[in-house]
Amino acid sequence: MFLAINSGNEFTDIGVYDADKLKFRAQFVTPPAVTADEYTVKLRSMLGTHDAYTHEAYTHDAYIANVSAGFDGAVIANVADIGSSVISAAAKRLTSGRVIVIGPGVKTGLNIRIDNPAALGANLVAIAAGATSKYGYPAITADFAAATAFTVIDRDAIVRGGALIPGFALSLRALSDNAAELPRIHVSESASYSVLGTNTESCMKSGIVYAAAAVIDGFVKRYKAILGTDAAVVITGRYAKIASKYSEERVIIDDTLVLDGLAAIYMRNVT
Repeated sequence: MFLAINSGNEFTDIGVYDADKLKFRAQFVTPPAVTADEYTVKLRSMLGTHDAYTHEAYTHDAYIANVSAGFDGAVIANVADIGSSVISAAAKRLTSGRVIVIGPGVKTGLNIRIDNPAALGANLVAIAAGATSKYGYPAITADFAAATAFTVIDRDAIVRGGALIPGFALSLRALSDNAAELPRIHVSESASYSVLGTNTESCMKSGIVYAAAAVIDGFVKRYKAILGTDAAVVITGRYAKIASKYSEERVIIDDTLVLDGLAAIYMRNVT
């Protein structure tokens, strides 16, 4: 068993894996600042609260007291303000084995050919690894989180580049904060939106939803032309389902893509 931790700007996902099988998943709001001690408590509490025992023989009290005995290692992707050293120190207290932090020197199975390969976000590396390990290549991925991030992987598993766009939350805040008469709004994947808004609020909602769909359609069309072939289009992130609902492209929605990518990288480096 090992831990996978994806620390994003908004949320942190944690997963417990048995080889490549996700056994447990939880999420919490990424704290703006935290010590290694505090992060250890947060991880330990989250795992204990959800009874994410690593061995069936553990009692709840024994698990809380000695959680490290059950995990063989951990893998971390961090793009938040919290230092990777803080998360790594916390993870080391919860495992008896190796802790891998995504960065230079870690084997990912990808050939990253951008201007500065080390600058590619750890979460995007994990997403690309997850997409290619689960769906093959070429692949086009999009992460709909605080920002919308596209990554393009060609048929030779080469990461060619991508694009960064303000995400749902950032775009909505920008509208409300910079236009005095525009209200704060919320969009839901369970609701239906018309491309023709009939009042201020519905115009804002249709704008943000259909703009995201158009972003998928426009970028994917152009990326496929660059690749010269069809490709798996895999999207993930908090707003992926809303964005894809009105897209004309055929896409795969994968909620656990980043964690599965971390798991694939972990297995590549320890086996």
